[in-house]
Amino acid sequence: MNHSHDIAVTPMDVTGVPTNPMHERLEKFMTPDEKRMLDQLRTDHLGAEAIASDSLKNKGELLTVEQEVAREALHIYNRAIWDLTTKYPGAEPKKSRDEIDITPPRLGNVCIIAANSYNLGLRALLATARYGSTGTIMQERDIGEMDDKLTTYAGVLRKAHPVYREFSALTPDATVGDYWHYIQRYEDDIAIVVKGDRDHFSRHGEFLGIVGPDEIKKAKGRSNVLIRSIFKHADKVVTAKPGIDPLSIVQLLDEEDESFLPIVDNNHVIGVTSKASAGYQLRFRPHQDTERGGLAYLVGLRHDWKNLPLIRQWIEQKKVGKGFKVDRAHLDRGTDPYRFIAAVRKLIEELDPTLELHAGNVATGDGALRAVDAGATGVWVGIGPSPVCLTRVKTNYGVPQVTATEDVKTRFDNHGFKNTLLCTDGGVMDTPSHMVTIMRAGATHAVGSTEFSKTRDSSPEIEHFKAKDKSKRRIWVAGNASGGVQFDAKPRKGESVAEIYRRTQGPRIEGDVRIVSMNPDQESIRQVLVNLTDGDTSGISFAGGDNTGEMQEYGQAIRQTTSGAAEGKSRLDGPQPD
Repeated sequence: MNHSHDIAVTPMDVTGVPTNPMHERLEKFMTPDEKRMLDQLRTDHLGAEAIASDSLKNKGELLTVEQEVAREALHIYNRAIWDLTTKYPGAEPKKSRDEIDITPPRLGNVCIIAANSYNLGLRALLATARYGSTGTIMQERDIGEMDDKLTTYAGVLRKAHPVYREFSALTPDATVGDYWHYIQRYEDDIAIVVKGDRDHFSRHGEFLGIVGPDEIKKAKGRSNVLIRSIFKHADKVVTAKPGIDPLSIVQLLDEEDESFLPIVDNNHVIGVTSKASAGYQLRFRPHQDTERGGLAYLVGLRHDWKNLPLIRQWIEQKKVGKGFKVDRAHLDRGTDPYRFIAAVRKLIEELDPTLELHAGNVATGDGALRAVDAGATGVWVGIGPSPVCLTRVKTNYGVPQVTATEDVKTRFDNHGFKNTLLCTDGGVMDTPSHMVTIMRAGATHAVGSTEFSKTRDSSPEIEHFKAKDKSKRRIWVAGNASGGVQFDAKPRKGESVAEIYRRTQGPRIEGDVRIVSMNPDQESIRQVLVNLTDGDTSGISFAGGDNTGEMQEYGQAIRQTTSGAAEGKSRLDGPQPD
């Protein structure tokens, strides 16, 4: 039996070192003579510092001459960087985290993939794509059920509008209790009131008005109050016609001092949006399937040769979204999984070469290389770290995520696989800091499901969990609001996209202060994504970069002790009110 004594590293074992890599950033702009000059000045600066340090160690007294030389060398080196940055302003990093680019090489406008549609459901898949990331429809164990499910999901995702979303609908004879029952399943706290009766109506019926928190207050806590007595009538509601874009949405709602916008066509609501969601979509565009139409998604495949004829049919009928993920708990076992990947790749090359083919999960560079050699365009890395995975608990097999990701990234670089996506799956979205660490280690995407299944956009089945174990419910914690961004509803002239994004998302805090809710009544997928992307963009900023690639190039990391990890943990973490 082989025993390995190498140290394996998790996100909790690592912390980033704030850096200011201006010398390295200037390398991309300087002439050869300027590079030699700046390199020499850095050598002089470090050499003078070393002489001063050795003098102090040897004699134990302050040596003013050596220190003055070191100071002057530092001054000359820094001023040279200032002058070169003035000459090459493109070397200066972005001023705001909201200008930092976290777009992956491909597959989405946000470097996040939502996996496991068993927990998520169709509404969550719609939300993840509308907010720039990628959802995954995982294969059912019964292939017939999977075919039916994919037909339904693909039909909706293909026709869904990229900006306007679904809404909760009520009739005038519904009650406040009905409002509270249905509203938790949608991002907005405002429901559309349509013509009809409580048990027989169409959500796209005649638009009568809206009911939201302001109207619900009129009920004074009584759940049996009828909506007809409190709702806001249509002639008093700000609406827009189909075709309005996110920037115009923000501008209209600023002018009207509103936050919610029904999209109305011939007195029927076809979708809704809000200032917050439109502001987000200006920053991170919806992930659309430009080749096949509609919103983007991946389709999970079980490693089963009997499924090949149906896979061919799915491709021919354009049901597969952006591509497939061959899914197996431990992909790197024997050769048959790789033969299956090669067979699916052959179908893709024959029918639609634009499709992605991902494979996983693996936990070693060897397994990842075999998958790419078989035809995979993306590899999912992660065995054992997910909150819902018991592999390491039961078997003690698996590799902590930072080590696994770095291993795969190094092997990809060694073989020149620069266009292969590295998707780190499991245990990396518990907090924004873990996501930053895994992206710095070399990932192109972070994959998660638990974080999204806790939201109000997820499948209503999550309510069963809530009902069984109310003691585990948490609330969102806003934390130290002085570190956030103040919300300002007033319009400003000449705002950039970054400024609009910052303003429309409300108070936001860097890092790991807010706790993602385990109660689906609380937060939306957009708000989870805001929290995660805030951490990622802030982490890139601390690494001195403008994008994920520069964080991976310039970012420095060191091992931290258990007490170091505890020191960096939010003081607001801990028991929260039920």
